[in-house]
Amino acid sequence: MKRILALCLGAAVISCQNDADSTSVEYEKIRPKTSKEKKTNQHARDSTTVDLVCFNQDSVALGITDAHVMDTAYFLDRFTSKHAAVHLKLIASYGEFVYGSWSFRDSTARKNAVFNWLDRFGEREISVTWLKSVNLGANHHLILFNDRSVVVVTGSTKPAMKQWLNYQRFNFPEDSVRYVLTSIPNRKCLWYKAITPKKMVLCQP
Repeated sequence: MKRILALCLGAAVISCQNDADSTSVEYEKIRPKTSKEKKTNQHARDSTTVDLVCFNQDSVALGITDAHVMDTAYFLDRFTSKHAAVHLKLIASYGEFVYGSWSFRDSTARKNAVFNWLDRFGEREISVTWLKSVNLGANHHLILFNDRSVVVVTGSTKPAMKQWLNYQRFNFPEDSVRYVLTSIPNRKCLWYKAITPKKMVLCQP
């Protein structure tokens, strides 16, 4: 996955199983001095440093026309090395999105980070229980919980779930999607479980 991320920056009803059995870290041990996510300089760097091929290849076709690296700190950055975290502003004809991607050493590390993150999710620091529907706020959200990574896409326009699943499947075939969370503004989120790389089933809360 790191290789592809480097390219981007240098260039049947089946029941849902609970993924919450991993050990969580006590939040107070990692909590920053301020309760909000730390915002650093958010000016965009030169967009020529971002290669759009991984977003626009035929099998993905997200239609991204421009992208800028964002200098923003996020909660999940604390759980992974700096080079494994990617923050971009993506621009398409149909809207703009904030994209974040975090890679972890294994699935256990990914679970540990996710459950600490969901305990104080977003700027409002709401508690999101795994597979439970809650209101995530005023933006559209699409979150891919992959085997060893997390991909988050937010914006005022609804992200195309099918295309983002293809983004993960074709660019990172060895890091499969396990669960997906989607939400629209001020409505309760929906959870999906991946049965195959192409098939998602809705999880009932």
